Amino acid sequence: VDMAGGTGRGAMALSRRGYFDSVFCVDLDPDMLAWAAAQKKKRDDNALSNLETIQSAVEHTPLSSNSVDLIVCLQAFHWFDAVRAIREFHRLLTKPNGVAVVAWNDRDLEVAWLQELESIIERYNPQYDRTMKLAEHVVQNGTLFEQSGHFKV
Repeated sequence: VDMAGGTGRGAMALSRRGYFDSVFCVDLDPDMLAWAAAQKKKRDDNALSNLETIQSAVEHTPLSSNSVDLIVCLQAFHWFDAVRAIREFHRLLTKPNGVAVVAWNDRDLEVAWLQELESIIERYNPQYDRTMKLAEHVVQNGTLFEQSGHFKV
């Protein structure tokens, strides 16, 4: 499952690998999911036949409990209610070996040109904050996962 999979790039990459019977791209935004579905259709790639889109909040999906081997969340975890999302990840993952991967590109905010870039982004996107994606803030360097009692980081 690609959580907050948006346009489906991550889900398509997982689907093409052929390791999974089903790959789901979950996102709240119907326009993003429509784009993902259109890209799948446009590519007419048999390797994507196991890819499905699901419109849902990450914190409460319609997927069955204990039914998912892998959850990836790329570039998006900072948008969720972290505690509820972690609880949902645990509900979905197969026990005891299900894996959740949460990743995003941290920027080194000590670099001058990156500070300037962040200032531009903040100026044009009032919802953005340069610290919002940093692992130490979003998941407290993994301790939020460990404190749930269900994950090892």
